[in-house]
Amino acid sequence: MSTFTTSIGEIKDDSYQLRGTPIAELIRNADFISTIWLAWMNAVPTDAVRALLNACLVACIDHGTEPPSANVTRITASCGKPIADAVAAGLLTLGPRHGNAAGASSAWIREALTSGRSAAAIATESIENKKRIPGFGHPEYDVDPRTGALATIATAQLGATPHLTLALEISAALTAQKEKPLPLNVDGAIGAIVADLGAPADIADAIFIASRTIGLLAHAREEAGSGALRYQRG
Repeated sequence: MSTFTTSIGEIKDDSYQLRGTPIAELIRNADFISTIWLAWMNAVPTDAVRALLNACLVACIDHGTEPPSANVTRITASCGKPIADAVAAGLLTLGPRHGNAAGASSAWIREALTSGRSAAAIATESIENKKRIPGFGHPEYDVDPRTGALATIATAQLGATPHLTLALEISAALTAQKEKPLPLNVDGAIGAIVADLGAPADIADAIFIASRTIGLLAHAREEAGSGALRYQRG
């Protein structure tokens, strides 16, 4: 018997209830995006939250075989391990250098906006102190196309996006001062959007983890289905 206590769900009246709502009722009346928000935030999402959560989940689902999580997932699957093991191995690579920068970016951009400093001043301080700001720069992109798509949806759904707007301005200032592209990447964009939604910073990391797990399942299944067991000796 579990010794944990939780407000997330319980068996009650001969039914499992998630945040007080019978799961059968959610099956009939709710979609997956709304159920995610209910589980995480104990709230029914607004139309804007649903649209942006959906967009952010789509943005994070995959980025090819180069990221460590996909690479390790495929290596593990190619060793003949079950899909669950392969995905779990890939998820263990997530951290501040891959996949978990969105939460740090969300926390940082809130502080930056509260400080009242201009984007130019923030950029100058970062460059002078040689301090890397989470959520900026990408090895593949001069402009992260995922950020532009997310920004369009955020503006349409929310109107005012003070955190995202400041983040984009900082990106432009960094690019101008360093004379090389330093785009707001997808982690930074999601972190700023989560801040504009008023959600906790760790929700930004939760979005990435939930979405990329789906992508890693695709990699594990494809590699396992290829029949190419690349590592068969000690």
